Amino acid sequence: MTRCRDCTRAAPLKRLVTIKEDSGNFGREFVKCEIKAELGKNLKKCNHFEWIDQYVERLQGEGITDLRGYATREINQAPAVEKFSTGDGELIGELNKLNKHLRQMVCLKKQAVVINATFVISLRSVYLQLISR
Repeated sequence: MTRCRDCTRAAPLKRLVTIKEDSGNFGREFVKCEIKAELGKNLKKCNHFEWIDQYVERLQGEGITDLRGYATREINQAPAVEKFSTGDGELIGELNKLNKHLRQMVCLKKQAVVINATFVISLRSVYLQLISR
């Protein structure tokens, strides 16, 4: 499945089947974007919907699939760096704080190892002095 062309997120479209019998489309396949609005972010729910036959025709028209439905090239790859929306500023700030705290923890761990080694060496020298008497 390809990524949704209506939203900026990298999630692929979902292939589903209609289960309501009263709609007249029972058993008909379709694709839709199932991205929902996320709490605390300015991202909106995506409402992209296509019947599977229209989806396949669109892909064939764009030269993405051949007549048998096989992919002719890779498409809609997730970008290496996604564009951030205005709500992502808080997330980036939190990630920077976590990174800073992680670096501090690593530094403290190194200090603890040095202190522990110094303590062991001093205990060893005291023990050797006691034995030599």
